[in-house]
Formats: sequence, structure tokens, C-alpha cells
Amino acid sequence: MKRFEPLAERVRRDGLAVALDSFWIVSLSAAGAMMVWTALAPVPIFRPSRTVMASVTAPSAPLADDPFNRGAMPMAPAANASGFTLQAVRAGADGGSAILAPPGGAQRLVLLGEEAAPGLRLVSIAPDHVILEGPSGRVTIAFPQASIVTAFSAPPEPPALTIAGLSLLPTETSGGSQGLRIVLSGRTSQLGGTGLRDGDIITQIDRKSASSLEQADFERALMAASPVEIRFERAGQAMITHTSRSRP
Repeated sequence: MKRFEPLAERVRRDGLAVALDSFWIVSLSAAGAMMVWTALAPVPIFRPSRTVMASVTAPSAPLADDPFNRGAMPMAPAANASGFTLQAVRAGADGGSAILAPPGGAQRLVLLGEEAAPGLRLVSIAPDHVILEGPSGRVTIAFPQASIVTAFSAPPEPPALTIAGLSLLPTETSGGSQGLRIVLSGRTSQLGGTGLRDGDIITQIDRKSASSLEQADFERALMAASPVEIRFERAGQAMITHTSRSRP
């Protein structure tokens, strides 16, 4: 016997099936639309965030060509010849030398052709002056009136007369060391071509301290045929001279 369902039950079951079919159709349609949109949508352009850079001043033309930036290094200014004091001069086979004292500095021995200071070269030596050459030209440095010490003096007095009027007295230098004071009697006031005078205090002879020397050592230095270095003090100022004499 054929069984019949109630109409209400059948309608409910068919409605549920239709609802499920509709849900799947809508879901598939949405997924397909999303895939199509993803494939066809334009790719967004990436724009990085704006970065504020510090301002850098371009180097000048000379510095741009110099990878080590040597042009920015300050150059030491050349020394100025003004203010130098001439202490002594000497003639010799090497061209001679001079003792120069820069302003506010210690005196030093400078050979002909050497630099007395950066950029300042000794180019000429004369009996009473020297010439220094620098970037601004040549400058003549003469002896101060009270400090003429030179090996270019006029022909010396006869050695016998010079030594006969000479006495050396032990005395103390301005620095507290022992020295020998020159005392000249009679008409002798200067020791020939040495430039030494009455009252000068000898501190060294040929690099030997005066405290270990006697008058005979000084007389031998005056009579020596080869140059002998004599260091002395005059009015509290240290000086150097060189003497050389032929035996009579």
C-alpha cells in the first residue's frame, strides 16, 4: 500500500534543501568573484616614507679635488727675520756659521745655507752682519753695538803683547757656575781677533768647563793654529766665539 507523507513535512524538507543549495551557490559565486578581482586589480604603487636628509655643504673646488683634505690643514707661517739678534760669526772652509737668537728664544749655531727658523735661511756671512732670506725677501741682521763678537776682526795684536797684559781671575757666572774673568791691563782692551774683552767671563774652552782650566790652557787656545771654541758670558748674556792664530 503506497504511503503518503504529510504535505507540511514535504514542504519543510524541500525548503531546507533549496536553502542549502542557495547558500553554496552564493558562497561559490563570492569566492569566484574574489579570485577574479585579485587577478585583475591593479598592483598598488609602493611609496616609501619621506626621509629628511641633513644638508651637506659641497666642498670648495680645491678640497673636492683633494681626497685627503690637505688644503684644510693650516700651514705653519714662515718665521719673520725681524727680532733676530746676531751674537757671533765665524769664517771657515764650510762657508762659516753664525750664532743667532730668535725673539724670545734661545740662541743657536746656524751654518751657512741652513735654516735659522722655518722658511728663513742663512745665505751670507760678513764680518759685522749676516743675511737671512725668507719668502718676503732678504733681511740684513747686524751686530748690536754692545755685542760685537766676530772672527773676522782686523789683524790681531802681537800675541806676546796680548798675553803679557792678560790675567784670568776665578769668578762666579750669573748662573752660579765657576768661570774665569778676563782682566786686561795696559793699553790692551780686546784680545785681538777673538772678540773677547776685558771683563768677559770664560765658561768653557773647547767644551771643557772653566772650573778645570788654568790661564795656561787659555793662552794655548789663543795661540792654537786650528779653530778653538770659547764660550763666555758678557753682561749676563751667554756667547760663543772661535779663535785661531798662527804661532809667531
